[in-house]
Formats: sequence, C-alpha cells, structure tokens
Amino acid sequence: MTSPRRAWVSQVREQATKENWSLWQATQAMYARAQQLNLPVSWLAAQRLARGWTQEQAVGEFADMCEEHQLGECHLTPQLLCTWERGNATPSADYLDKLCRLYQASATRLGYGGPDYTNGSAAEAQPSPMFSAPVSAAPPVPDAPLLPSPRDPRTSEEPLDQEPEEDDVARYTAWVRRVLGNAGAGLSTAALDAISATRQRIDDTIGVSRVHPTTVDQWERAAQHYSEMYHTISPISLLCDVLIDFTELRNLLKQPQSLASQQRLTLVAALFAAMAGGILVDLGSPREARAWHRTAGVPADESGDRALRAWVLAKEAYVPLYYGNPQTTIDLARQASLMAGNTPCVAAALAPALEARAHAQVGRVQETQAALDHAHTAYARLTPEDTNPANTFFGYTERLLHFHTSNALTNIRQTKRAYEHQERASVLYASTGEHIDPALLAMDRALCLVHDREIDQACQHASQTLLDLSKEYRSNTVLTRARAVAEAIPDKYRNTRPVRDFHEVLALDSTA
Repeated sequence: MTSPRRAWVSQVREQATKENWSLWQATQAMYARAQQLNLPVSWLAAQRLARGWTQEQAVGEFADMCEEHQLGECHLTPQLLCTWERGNATPSADYLDKLCRLYQASATRLGYGGPDYTNGSAAEAQPSPMFSAPVSAAPPVPDAPLLPSPRDPRTSEEPLDQEPEEDDVARYTAWVRRVLGNAGAGLSTAALDAISATRQRIDDTIGVSRVHPTTVDQWERAAQHYSEMYHTISPISLLCDVLIDFTELRNLLKQPQSLASQQRLTLVAALFAAMAGGILVDLGSPREARAWHRTAGVPADESGDRALRAWVLAKEAYVPLYYGNPQTTIDLARQASLMAGNTPCVAAALAPALEARAHAQVGRVQETQAALDHAHTAYARLTPEDTNPANTFFGYTERLLHFHTSNALTNIRQTKRAYEHQERASVLYASTGEHIDPALLAMDRALCLVHDREIDQACQHASQTLLDLSKEYRSNTVLTRARAVAEAIPDKYRNTRPVRDFHEVLALDSTA
C-alpha cells in the first residue's frame, strides 16, 4: 500500500523511467516537485529519492561501498543521514567525499561544494543546484499532495524519519516489526516510543470516526483470536501484531459508516488497547501499560456498557498488583466490582480475585478469604461463553480462577489449600499451550515449598521452571516472581548447593 502523501515520489520515478531520464535529471525533478509542493526536501534527499532508496537502504549501500573500495569503517546511521538531509548538520569532508562517491555526483549536486564523481556523460550535464524545474516536464501535481516533515520519535535509537505516515499500513507494519523484532523479553526506548505512538493515534481517533459494517465482524473475530492466543505466543510477537492491527483499525475508524458500526469497532479498539496494556505488564513497562488501559477506558466509558467498563477497570488493576502498589489494586478492583454490580460478567469474578491477591500481598488474611469467596461465587454465575477455556484474555477461565486463588493462598501461607488449587490449575493449563501463567503458578508452588521449609525442593522446582521456559517467555513478571522466591529463603539456607544453583540460574537471566 502506497501512502497518498508519498505518491509524488513514485510519480516522479515512474515518469523518469518512462522517459529514460538520467539519475541527475530524476534528482532535479524530485527537488523541483518538492519545491512546487512546498516540501522540505534537500538536494541530498532528492538524490536518494531519485534512486528509490529509503534512508536505511542508502546507509546499506554506503556501507557496501566503503567495504568494497576499502574506504575505512562505516559509522553512518539512518539518523545521521536524516540530520544531513534536513540541513541540521553538515557532513565532514571525509563523509562528503564518500557521499559523492555513493551518488556518483559532485558535491554541488548534493547541495555542497567539493569533490565531483559524476560520470561525465552528456545526460549528466551539470546545472546549478538552484535549478527550480526538472529537465523534462514534471508530472502533473496531484490533488492536495502532502508530505509532512519527518517526525522525531524522541530517541537516538531510531532515525528521525522512521515513524511512517499514519495511513501507510504496510510501512508501519515493517517499522513496528523492526523496532520490536529484537526486543527479546524487554523494551528499548525506541520500542516504547513505537508503542506510545500507536496508542496516541488511536486516542486521536476513538469516538470521532466510523467504519464500514461489513468489516466489523472480521475485527471482532480478530479480537477473539487474540484472546485465544494470549500467552501462547511470545509477548513481543503478540504486541507486535496488536500494534500493527491498531494502525489498520485506525484507518478503518476514519471511514464514514453507521453509528452502530462505529460503536462496535470502537469497542474492539477498547479490547485491543486493554490487551496491549496486559502484554506491557508482562514486559515490565507499567507506565505505558497504565496509559493503554486508560486508552481502553475511553470507548468503554462512552459505550455505556457497565460490564465492559468494569472489565477494563479490573484489567487495569493488574498493573499496580505486579508493580508494588496493592492498595491501588484494591481500589481499582472495588471500583470494578461496584461497576459490575449484580450483573453476571467477567469483571464480577475477576475484580474480587485480584482484590484477594492484593490483600494477600500485605498479609490481610480475613480480607483475602472474603474476596476469594466473592470471586468463586461470582464465577459460578458466569455464562459458558465467559468461562470458555479458549477465551483466555477476554473471559475468566476456571484455570485462571485457580491460579488467582493459589497465589492469594500462597501469600497468606495457607500452603495446603494453595497446593490443591495449584494441582487443579496445572491440569487445566497442561493442554493450553500457555507459558507465562503456568510459570507463575510454578513459582507459587516453589514459594509454598519455601514456607514449608522444603528449601532444596523449592529451589530445584523454581530453577527447572526457568530453565524449561524459552527466553521469549521469561517475562518481567516471571522473573520478579522467581526473585521473590529467592528472597523468601531464610538466611541460614543461603549457602546450600540448591540455593546457590538457583541464584546462578537467576543470574543468567539477569545477564541476558
């Protein structure tokens, strides 16, 4: 898919090919067209655009040239090239010489003064860089073409123009995959910027646009598919897919359609946003997770659907639960319970279960048990659709109920009851293909073993869980829980072999 805002570049190149222009003639046409459209395109950028290169491709060609001709090490980055193209800095004499070699041009044709590597053909007769019209007639100006200045994604880890145009789904897809592809189980600044940019885009669109009704069913099925795949593929891979779909979703939301279609699709946006927030909890980014949950809350609040609004609040309660603020979890969970009221819905069972876990973190035994009782009572009222084992994220499965109960009982040291729920949950998780929740469940078991002074067995169980878990699933939540097991071991056992081995396994993950 080609963005209309970049169509002028393709049109110039197409005419250059059709009329057999030289590269210099195509460069002039690029520059002249940009001036006609009042776009900030320099001669250096026009040289690249005439060749059809992205900044990354130009850097790759530059590096290959330096290696082939033994011109020394290449330290050029897309960001540095972007800085030169925007006129924010000037290349050194050495870099200018290499740029002239790359483009087989004089420095004058790059907008500077210096060396000349033109091939001397008649077609390459040199005009002034002040030239304001193409050698051959320029293609007709399209209706209202726009090419905004490159955006600054606020990080040195990505080139300044690498965030794509908001309507260019194909390029945005490549950008997200590149930024997140090597993130492992953590997130770089550039990755967080990509995540934040996507959320901000959907924030700008929700509630003001509509989409064609024939596409709504497809997007609702896509949301359900993500719910079924949650925790069965790596968090980074799932987040990547969700962000890419957000871009397509935003474009669809901008298309006019009935109010009913708009409402249904904005609800899909709420589900996607909450899922992004949930993944970010696992990846150790609580601030961005909170922001995505609040994004989810916008269409949820406007929908008037109390069950959905309660569900979004309950999902947000995960963030402080995993990041050291149990009281905030309790507050959010209670808000969700109040919003759900007597309606049999997922939030009615999920919210008290999370409240129980938060109470257990601070040792409130009676409050923990009361909240667990509430959760189990509410669970019994849920519909088969709500408890469907495949409905991993949007529903509330039996295995998740046992998982939450196990965690709460583990933290108040009721190990015998916790073991029972762990056993039941383990059986239910066995056939799901999930990774993260079973690993967390295993850490609960290890912590119970510590409480029962079965230290060797606890360390072996926790170590084996980490070793069996693929790197992409060793999320922040799993590692945090493993460290909690290590910290719970009494000092008098710290020098035993199993404890030392466990710490070595933890150290391996910390180093990675």
